[in-house]
Amino acid sequence: FPSHDNKVLIEVSISVAMSDVAGGYFWGIKRGSTMLGGANGSTYNYQFGFVNASNMPNGTGNICTHTCTFLDTPSTTGATTYTIYVAGVAGTGTLYVNQNSGNIARNTSTITLIGITGRKARVGG
Repeated sequence: FPSHDNKVLIEVSISVAMSDVAGGYFWGIKRGSTMLGGANGSTYNYQFGFVNASNMPNGTGNICTHTCTFLDTPSTTGATTYTIYVAGVAGTGTLYVNQNSGNIARNTSTITLIGITGRKARVGG
């Protein structure tokens, strides 16, 4: 009895800036209202990345781009909504998505979804 194995390959690129060195942010991916890809039990559950603004590679106020790839196995074959989730934490700085803190430089965040459908191999005659 063959069964179908449906998966979604998610590729994300997100551009973020923070105005204050005391600030920080985390980001992740949601399927509907469900956060994907993290460990249970932490304050910042289901994160793909956490950045302290004082350690940003491009400096505070400048755009920093993060990427990830995640293979999801949704429990439905129906229409599903995926979103990129970003939240500021640990400070009073302002979080900027797709622009720097001076609103001069701009960038684009993207999410690419690739549906993968296959058949599970049947083991034994």
